[in-house]
Amino acid sequence: MTSKNISQYIDEVINKIWLKDISEDYKNKFLLMEDSLKNAFYYHLRESLSNRFLLDNNLRIFTEFKHYGKIADLAVVEIDREKAEVAHLENCTNRVLAIVEFKYKSTISDKDFVKDMNKVFEYTQKDKLSSCRYYLAFIQEVFNEDSNDYTWTSLTKERFPKGRVTELTCFLDKPEPKWAIIKW
Repeated sequence: MTSKNISQYIDEVINKIWLKDISEDYKNKFLLMEDSLKNAFYYHLRESLSNRFLLDNNLRIFTEFKHYGKIADLAVVEIDREKAEVAHLENCTNRVLAIVEFKYKSTISDKDFVKDMNKVFEYTQKDKLSSCRYYLAFIQEVFNEDSNDYTWTSLTKERFPKGRVTELTCFLDKPEPKWAIIKW
């Protein structure tokens, strides 16, 4: 599988996980707040990609991954297996294929969501030549009732490089939550 095919496959898996697995976990009350969302996502991603795929392609999934001086919630990286035999694993990354930032809030405040959007914007500015894809996985249970816009990035989409940022979003709307994938 080529690097482009691997990245595309990971993107397809991430999107499926959001719409199918995470929405089902939410419906079945498996998610309490951000950490359980992150853990559930990691579990589904690891299961969906499979250990064989990860090993065959030297890929690993890490949480709390250092990326451009910040801590990313989840990363899919390619490692240098030979280097990993003699060096600490955090120093053995060949490339980063995907970064996911999670936010799960039951308040109307947008401060934390905006903070993660700014973090991803900073990543894309420092990482202009990479093929890394960035994901904003946001669940907001309370939002401004005047809003008909179920996306965080629509107001700032021109900030993000085309084809590299995806918003995985869920807003609670009566009677059912709205789950969506918005690619910029």
